[in-house]
Amino acid sequence: MPVSITSKISREEIGNSLIDSHTHACGINYTNYYLEAFPYCCNVTELILNMEKNNIGYAVTFPVVSNINTANSPIIDKEIREVIKKYESCPYYYENLRLLKETEIYGKNKILPFVIISLDSKVEEQIQHIHTLEEKYNIYGFKIHPSSDQKSLLSIINNDTLMRFISENKKPVTIHSSFDDFSLPSSFFPVFEELSDIRFCVAHIGRMEKKFIERLNYYSNIWIDISPLKKLTSYLKEQYNKKNDKVYNFDYSNIIEFVNFLYSNFGDKVIFGTDFPWVNCGYLNNNLANKLYDEYGENIKILDLLDKSIVDKIANENTKDYLFGKVKERKLIK
Repeated sequence: MPVSITSKISREEIGNSLIDSHTHACGINYTNYYLEAFPYCCNVTELILNMEKNNIGYAVTFPVVSNINTANSPIIDKEIREVIKKYESCPYYYENLRLLKETEIYGKNKILPFVIISLDSKVEEQIQHIHTLEEKYNIYGFKIHPSSDQKSLLSIINNDTLMRFISENKKPVTIHSSFDDFSLPSSFFPVFEELSDIRFCVAHIGRMEKKFIERLNYYSNIWIDISPLKKLTSYLKEQYNKKNDKVYNFDYSNIIEFVNFLYSNFGDKVIFGTDFPWVNCGYLNNNLANKLYDEYGENIKILDLLDKSIVDKIANENTKDYLFGKVKERKLIK
């Protein structure tokens, strides 16, 4: 059994507290750093301060992706690989370790860390390292970012070692979604079927991809997080106005109506998240606002405009079901 300095956070301990299901800490995004984008990093202390300011009791947290081991790193990232190679014996080696260490020291037993698994390379080394980390730290789940790896999620099915590890570990898995060739949500279904006893969360509402949304209720092991709600809704509104036929046909002009729609159709599957610190991003040469992090609070304020019964579900009960189990039978809502 893992031995940790802090006790493992339980469903009972969380109680009725608000949960942010999608945050990041520990690591430097070198792409943002060198291209003068902001933010480019975050630590656990900064995350905790923002949580306390906005009445968030607990947060699911993934490492900040450094881009050091990702296939889409810019040239300037490749130039610094040699400097940190000793820390990165396998993909995300140091980012995962750093998150777990900072969580132990600064997390106030409010952070539920997920470690990243890369689909790109050295899978066996990654798994061995995660086993080592589990002996000392509490790990609550896994994060997979197919876009960064430039590998389809279907790679899991073709890798017996990874399939066995995820299946036997039983921890929940959050997956980045996008419209690129690697993270298109409708392409994930074969993995969900092969690993039907594993709880998956498709981040960013699966970008409201029409093919994904129309089949979502057929699966009892899938959740969707609504991070980052303001930024993502604005993007979906643009796609709707452009008549993008990949996006589910809905007028995204009103955030509250949108959340109510999601809850009405996928009530047990929707979980609240912010994508902190990527709640909003900008560039230093584009009159960047001085207080981008205020967007974190602005996203959380949306909860105040929703019916309390909805908030209780999407920011607490559903997230606990995703984290700890209790997968319920769900009927298709037409």
